Amino acid sequence: MAINELKTQVLQLYTAYFNRVADKAGVDYWLDEMTNNNWSLSTVALTFSQQVEYTNQYTGLSSAQIVSQVYINVLNRTADSAGASYWTGELTNGNINVSQLVQAVINAATEQDTNGNFKHQDDATLFNNKIDVSSYAYTVGSNTTNISLSSITTDSTTVNTVKAQIPTEPNDEKSMATTITLAQAQQGISGSINVTDVTDSADWYKISLSAAGTYTVYMETLAGTTASSYDETVLKVYDSSSGTLLNLTSSGKLDAADEWLRNTFQANQAGDYYIQITRDNNLDAFYDFSIQPSIANGLIQDSNNEPNDEKSMATTITLAQAQQGISGSINVTDVTDSADWYKISLSAAGTYTVYMETLAGTTASSYDETVLKVYDSSSGTLLNLTSSGKLDAADEWLRNTFQANQAGDYYIQITRDNNLDAFYDFSIQPSIANGLIQDSNNEPNDEKSMATTITLAQAQQGISGSINVTDVTDSADWYKISLSAAGTYTVYMETLAGTTASSYDETVLKVYDSSSGTLLNLTSSGKLDAADEWLRNTFQANQAGDYYIQITRDNNLDAFYDFSITIA
Repeated sequence: MAINELKTQVLQLYTAYFNRVADKAGVDYWLDEMTNNNWSLSTVALTFSQQVEYTNQYTGLSSAQIVSQVYINVLNRTADSAGASYWTGELTNGNINVSQLVQAVINAATEQDTNGNFKHQDDATLFNNKIDVSSYAYTVGSNTTNISLSSITTDSTTVNTVKAQIPTEPNDEKSMATTITLAQAQQGISGSINVTDVTDSADWYKISLSAAGTYTVYMETLAGTTASSYDETVLKVYDSSSGTLLNLTSSGKLDAADEWLRNTFQANQAGDYYIQITRDNNLDAFYDFSIQPSIANGLIQDSNNEPNDEKSMATTITLAQAQQGISGSINVTDVTDSADWYKISLSAAGTYTVYMETLAGTTASSYDETVLKVYDSSSGTLLNLTSSGKLDAADEWLRNTFQANQAGDYYIQITRDNNLDAFYDFSIQPSIANGLIQDSNNEPNDEKSMATTITLAQAQQGISGSINVTDVTDSADWYKISLSAAGTYTVYMETLAGTTASSYDETVLKVYDSSSGTLLNLTSSGKLDAADEWLRNTFQANQAGDYYIQITRDNNLDAFYDFSITIA
């Protein structure tokens, strides 16, 4: 269950038991038990009834008085006679305990029909208004325990009146820093600055780290943050001597809602460290940050259901899987999902072609590109697959090759500039030219060594095909033709319906001799970049023998084509 849902459940218990604004420290205690010690809601509810605060309020009350008090706390009224009689009997006879009564009344107040509508709208509105006040107190870091919720009604003005009574959060100075654990920091810490009062200009947190090492800090600005270019939310990390270890900010980032950044700091020893949150020019900001220890330093990291965020946690894939295609996403499930790593064991040296495409769901943002890098086992970079203006939106793709100098382990890393969302698919195809077996993906003529053999008679009639249509690996078409005589040959090429129109992203036909010498490059600026365009030119065959035709399209756009070869 998400942490916000658990928090709401705890706030509901505070209201039903004590009818007061919940204190943040208390809420965090119960959340820690639920998230780290697997306490159920029922366990928390039962433990509430064992606290001193409960004893002070409920000792000496009869079962009927307890029922009445819980109803008043939740609904500002006593139960109807039938309900009061039933619950009093259940308590008196020992069929239920107080915690079960509390949960039952909460459930009744918030019960919904099959359409998701509250069955008792006024009761739900009143109770949720009380929860809204406590949720606000938690967000601003209030630890007050003496503000009653008894004046809250269905009228929203009563909510604002009680909110105004909540004092400024206590952690505005380092000496008043809120103590947090690493476990809490891994789950995420939420707060706000400059919201409740002009004196709420900073939030300070104190964290005790049990081991030296590298720690990664993630920070995001939430809904409610006042948008203002360059008036940024800033997170700084200090050691116990006030030395600055991290200044997490970047021009044009963290100055509006739904923006986030990450960076690392080095803890040189176990001990206390301090986190400070501020906002330029005292603008409002709502934030969330988390701290993740680095596995590379022997520390245990919360995987947050994204276990392959670091090279040391790389997902192992086989070449067969990579040939079929690997799909994933980054920066989608959590702000800590900043990279995907894969480990692949290659059984042979040679050239490998990597194809990557961005899928639906990728946030469009010019030049904030999705990047794929390939590393050898010594962290040497073999490939950086990116190109200006590509892979920065859905349905874009690129290809390139890397050289595996030996059999062994290699690593693939996927990231996105400025941490934007990206959904991706990549594949790795070994090169037949290096004696490796390639998956043909129903397009067997993607390489010269797999060229489709055609006769001159067939070429005179016309050869049709397509590229970049069936699969991202369909990046070229190769043909092999055996000419029985030297001479001049004329090549005609036309683009057909279905060809993606894009000025200057041209379809190109090249003719090579058997020694890979280029005899013809059939393209012209502004031609063959849309359907129903055509060109012709000649090449000279110096002798009888085998010749090769290659069809490609600039920037991997779709193209349907027809070409013919005649004797001039």
